[in-house]
Amino acid sequence: MECKFNQQELEKIREWVYGHKEELKEDLRRLVAVPSVSEPDSGENPYGKECKKVLEEMMAIAVSYGLTATNYEYHFAGMGLRPYVYGENAISVWNHLDVVAAGDGWTFPAYEMSEKDGFLIGRGIQDNKGPAAGALYALRYLKEEEERLGLRHNFVLFTGCSEERGMEDMEYFMSHYKMDGFQLVADCAFPLGHGEKGILNLTYEKQLEPDSLILGLSAGSSVNSIPGEAHIRLKKVAGLMEALQHLEKNRITVEEEPESVKVKALGIGGHVGFPEGSVHALYVLTEALQDLEFFQEEDRRLFQFLCRMNGDFYGNGAGIACEDELSGALCGALNIARYQEDGSKKYVWMQSDHRYPITGAAGAEIGERLVHLAGLYGCKAVIKKDEKPYYLDPESDTVKTVMSAYRAVTGKDSRPFTMSGGTYARKLPNAVSYGMSMETKRIYQDPKRPGASGDCHQPDESLDFSQLLEAVVIYIATLLALD
Repeated sequence: MECKFNQQELEKIREWVYGHKEELKEDLRRLVAVPSVSEPDSGENPYGKECKKVLEEMMAIAVSYGLTATNYEYHFAGMGLRPYVYGENAISVWNHLDVVAAGDGWTFPAYEMSEKDGFLIGRGIQDNKGPAAGALYALRYLKEEEERLGLRHNFVLFTGCSEERGMEDMEYFMSHYKMDGFQLVADCAFPLGHGEKGILNLTYEKQLEPDSLILGLSAGSSVNSIPGEAHIRLKKVAGLMEALQHLEKNRITVEEEPESVKVKALGIGGHVGFPEGSVHALYVLTEALQDLEFFQEEDRRLFQFLCRMNGDFYGNGAGIACEDELSGALCGALNIARYQEDGSKKYVWMQSDHRYPITGAAGAEIGERLVHLAGLYGCKAVIKKDEKPYYLDPESDTVKTVMSAYRAVTGKDSRPFTMSGGTYARKLPNAVSYGMSMETKRIYQDPKRPGASGDCHQPDESLDFSQLLEAVVIYIATLLALD
């Protein structure tokens, strides 16, 4: 469907959005202040007290603007012109308010929203609290103008709290509630994502020998984030400290401790679905250690396995590389590693995340290859999750309507795309991912660390506030087109 907007209406929308920018900024400050890392094992409501708090903050903000708010047992909050009722032809927007752990390397407070050169900085500001607040303001506009516009649909914003931990919130929601209508997931880039690769997660265990030098190993905070830092603690033996010091480079440091030696590797963190420009810290660490003669055979086999898994982000070293014309190449890595003790048993626990093409590749087959590879290095592997790819026909009427609205507002002749990222769209009926990041996204970067900060899942996560305001304009116009 071709959309044409009255220029006066677009000017009215833009004037309203920019007239409320300071309120939007303050609402964002409230949301960023909550360290809402999903903790499903905390025993509290169901993803921890901070996720509970951030949902309550979001609902309170919505109610203050005349919207309704429904609590779906703290898995989701739903805020709309009216409460959502299954069977109505509603138009829904989906975001998440949980964030990945802050991690190290911040130059700004992670949970106090900062401003610098037109950028807002704080954990979750880009992924996904900024877009969630922006979507709320789109609904606020529709609520205030509902009578004048004569809206035919109910509009509802749903915000979840475990998207970064495998979308347990959505699994709960879809098993207890039903969805109808059309869904926009505002956790992506413009113009529109109509397909997502499959997501394959495996866990691994490597038992350590009694004479292993490994006393500790840690890398990664979330399976979908490439670690920007990794460290290992080693038992002191004659000559080891001197040998390690020869490894010290820009990305490796060695520190002598009373009972051990700590080796730390720095990389460049990023999202596993968009690995370009990232440097895997665990690869930097294990590649430096794998050939040292001080380690016994099983320790070296562990390092060699990790090097094969993380030497590139496209599965070449692991023997799982594949691609298709529709969605491109497989990507992923082994992003979490932890030293563990269980009585006399000492082992390393690991987890990987790979995104495989929409067509021509079976997740189960790729998983079995990884299980086999792990076995060659004495690691026991288990396939924990295989989410099938998602795809919506880009020639459908709803996709055409959204794209037409986007082109009408921006003047860009853009085309929809498929991607490696995983959003709620893959779990919902009749859904696409749509913004709110611009096609030419701008982020704040520390001049001393180009590429290592400023983006989602990185330290000093940032958002160009002017781009968010324009995204809200685009969203309001799109929702009116869908109406």
